[in-house]
Amino acid sequence: MPTGVVTFQRRYVHPKQFPEWARCEATVVREVVPVHISSEGTIEDQGRGLLQVDFANKYLGGGVLGHGCVQEEIRFVINPELLVSKLFTEALKPQEALLMLGTEQFSEYSGYASSFQFAGNFEDETPRDVSGRRECYIVAIDALHFVQSSHQYREELMLRELNKAWVGFGHPLKTPAPGVATGNWGCGAFGGDARLKALLQLMVCCVLNRPLVYYTFGDRELRDQVYGMYTFLVDNKVKISEIWRSLKDFRKHGLPPNKLYPYFYQDYYDRRSKISCFNLKSPKHRENSPEPPPQSLANDPDDESLASLMRDLVDNDNDPEAAGQPSTSHATPSPKKSGRMSLIAELDRSYYSVGPGPAKKLCPSTSPCSVNGNEVDETTESGSEERTVEGSSQIQYEEEVGEFVEGTPPVEARKRSSTGESGSEGRGSRKISDYFAKLGK
Repeated sequence: MPTGVVTFQRRYVHPKQFPEWARCEATVVREVVPVHISSEGTIEDQGRGLLQVDFANKYLGGGVLGHGCVQEEIRFVINPELLVSKLFTEALKPQEALLMLGTEQFSEYSGYASSFQFAGNFEDETPRDVSGRRECYIVAIDALHFVQSSHQYREELMLRELNKAWVGFGHPLKTPAPGVATGNWGCGAFGGDARLKALLQLMVCCVLNRPLVYYTFGDRELRDQVYGMYTFLVDNKVKISEIWRSLKDFRKHGLPPNKLYPYFYQDYYDRRSKISCFNLKSPKHRENSPEPPPQSLANDPDDESLASLMRDLVDNDNDPEAAGQPSTSHATPSPKKSGRMSLIAELDRSYYSVGPGPAKKLCPSTSPCSVNGNEVDETTESGSEERTVEGSSQIQYEEEVGEFVEGTPPVEARKRSSTGESGSEGRGSRKISDYFAKLGK
């Protein structure tokens, strides 16, 4: 007969308390946010002592009582105490997450989805905290379901996923926060892009100063790409606001999902180089300048008119409308107010009106591997100082009303020369492959 305590905590954060990602000055620092990425192992086996992410359905448990048998359903089966949450947990809203503390694992398993089967009893030796709970911390966060994969790069939908992860990964206690054990959140049947979801979760961990342990579930190529991106961010001290700006601009170029990271590298260097056709400055005179040209050539009216045009371009660089010329900015127009629901509100309404979604895509099991740096404060998430749901007296859900107005992005991405030049004199030619070669694996 098992004895102990299990705690369920429903978290809610008011939208006004979310970070302003466009103004976030935090940087990716290896000493503050160490990252371990592995293509082998599972969250429940190698993530002991960490905050383990449940890739949840908005109806907690998903199809565990039916025919579902993927990441969330498997966790509910091997830790059956989690099933209790289905009795009192309503559908999760965009600003909510569910924290489950103290559950015990009773079973071992093998396979996944259709190949899943019981593999014997499991003796859980996880120590207990002062409240009698197993030191097993699970947080359930539900990702959006994208019928069209291109929708997930819309600013409003990326913002929803960022804030959802921020609610789940939050640590209100004063004790040091343990690392987060996660993986390809919402990247099965929900149609999410693993590269994007990995970057979004990394951004949240950097803001909250929580280490990250990421499992790619057998995908070695993804492991190398995510680690390469992390190393690039660390080496260049990239700010969270810069990452967010590039993510918002990615959709405007109509590139496929597998070009997200190469686009980010190129966009970062382009912004640092400040390439612009209006960056025209008069050349500085050298000390040993050649003799001036003949008077007839120096006063050529065509040259004078060209010089005047150049000066006008430079003067009007910051304000093209100051000289009576129309602006050449390609800013996306502001959303118009209308009676129609926004895309995210429509998705959420459909999301809450139907039952559990289809099973996630099959991910082959892999052999476990050791995780270095599992030493965490064992008092975390325990004790009498736990904070209950923030703003419980203000809990309400308001759907945003509005109509998403499509911008006018270019027909194709900006054309680059075959040599991959960054366009900055003195930097030399660069290729996307050079960045990966430099980063290593």
